[in-house]
Amino acid sequence: MEKPPSLQENPRQEFLSDLKHLRDNYKGGFPDEIKSSTSPDSQWKVRKAWFASVKILFYRIRNKFTLPTELTDEIVGFEKRKIGDENNLTTQEDMDVADQIIGKVIMELEK
Repeated sequence: MEKPPSLQENPRQEFLSDLKHLRDNYKGGFPDEIKSSTSPDSQWKVRKAWFASVKILFYRIRNKFTLPTELTDEIVGFEKRKIGDENNLTTQEDMDVADQIIGKVIMELEK
């Protein structure tokens, strides 16, 4: 999906749009059955792909903008978390922490 020209020219707005999309357009909690990327109702935060998208976006933001040290440390700590593998199943806490950091990054980018 191609981004509108206004977002392509303004990385801050593009990152804000992507963060808000990940925060607002994916469901929290746990579905009744396993959802794959091809499932009609696949937009769940519990999925490994959602966490990968969040981590990649955080990485890109950290390389483009200077964030406060405390927030950067929180992001790096989150990026190092092992989430969604056979030994570390995704928890509600994982989703809550991701949403909290997304909110903090949004507030920082909106300054």
